[in-house]
Formats: sequence, structure tokens, C-alpha cells
Amino acid sequence: MRKLLFLIALLLALVIPAKAQFFEGIEAGGGVRYSRQSDKTNVGVDVIVTKSVSDWARLRAVASVNGLIPNGFDRYGVALWGVMAEAGPAYAFADFGLSLNPSAKPPFVGIAFDGGVGIKANVTRQLKIYSELGIDRIGHGRRWQSTAAVKAGLLYCL
Repeated sequence: MRKLLFLIALLLALVIPAKAQFFEGIEAGGGVRYSRQSDKTNVGVDVIVTKSVSDWARLRAVASVNGLIPNGFDRYGVALWGVMAEAGPAYAFADFGLSLNPSAKPPFVGIAFDGGVGIKANVTRQLKIYSELGIDRIGHGRRWQSTAAVKAGLLYCL
């Protein structure tokens, strides 16, 4: 029984710092986006989570809807994974994932890419504001479409 208790205590001592270290360097937040397709514009939302992997690189996951207003704009949602290369407060990003476009002819699910540049600024020790300029490219069957966007939001550092 003593050996079992010692083994459990040892495992807890190893797991707790590893769990704390895993959550270090994570930023989570969201923002609004102003999107443009051809001659139509719309307002959408983004949710973003990033994880630091080095002093200059981060992994990122993004979920977004490019338009919330029904005005003839081709609205769709995307779920993307990608990387960021940081140089001080500025960064560049590239993401790849899937899009869901209910107004497209089947298939509704397609491939999605996005890329662009951004800048982050500290508001407090754990709160940052960010702004991005990007363009995404989605494909459904043989139809491809691009949407440019300006984004702004808040990130909370865990």
C-alpha cells in the first residue's frame, strides 16, 4: 500500500508541472472583421487561440464567419489551423482548413486557406489588442472565391 501511495504521489508531482507548462504561452480571444467580396461588404466575427512554440513562432487555430448581415454577400464559416511568424509586435500568418458554405451547390464543405499580416499591442500584462489584414481563399467543387478582411480584437494570455 505504501508503494502504491508513493507511486501516485510521484505521478502527480510529474503531471502537475507538465500541465502548467502546457498552458503557458496560450492566447485566446476573438474579434470583429470587416470583409469585402467584389463590390459587397459585411461584418463578421473571429475566434482565435494561439500557442507559443518558440520566441518567434506560434501555432494558431481560427474559427470565423465572414458575414453576419444577409445582404447578398456570400457568407460562410471556416475552421483553420496554421502558423504565425512574429517579429516584435508584428507578425505574418498562414492557415489551412475547411469551409462551410450553405449557399454553395453541393458539396457545402470545401477547402480554405488564409494569410496576411498583423500587429499586437499589450493593454495589460494579460490582455492584448490585435489587428490583422488578410485574405482568404475558399473552394467548393470547381468554384474558388477570395475575401479580403480587416480584423480587430482582444486576446487574453493564459
